[in-house]
Amino acid sequence: KIFRFCKSKCHRNFKRKRNPRKMRWTKAFRKAAGKELTVDNSFEFEKRRNEPVKYQRELWNKTVDAMKRVEEIKQKRQARFIMNR
Repeated sequence: KIFRFCKSKCHRNFKRKRNPRKMRWTKAFRKAAGKELTVDNSFEFEKRRNEPVKYQRELWNKTVDAMKRVEEIKQKRQARFIMNR
């Protein structure tokens, strides 16, 4: 299996067999410790869909508008989550 790392710091820690849930700077730690929003319906929109779709201008415009709207909703929910924790 081939792993891809975002930076050499992550790769070094992986080689040293460090648990990412115990390293305080990782996303895995933040989600496990309840510091970040983990379960939300807005994450469903970011899932990868491996079905090619024929290009249509209207569909493309609707999708871009929907992406902006989803991002707004996500920001609001993230802010509310931070205020309530």
